Amino acid sequence: MLVPGFPLINSVADVLKGYINMGIARFVMASLLTLATCLGIVAVGGILDIFGAKL
Repeated sequence: MLVPGFPLINSVADVLKGYINMGIARFVMASLLTLATCLGIVAVGGILDIFGAKL
C-alpha cells in the first residue's frame, strides 16, 4: 500500500528549501492519495454494510 507520509514530509522539505512548485506537487499527490484511500474504505464499508455506512 502506498503511504502518503513520505510525500507529505518531502513536500514540506521542498518548500523550506525553496522548491515551491515541487513541494506543492508532492502535497497534491499525497492529498489525492489520502482522498482515494478514504473513498475506497468508505465505498467498501458501504458495499459490505460495515460501520453502519449506507451508500
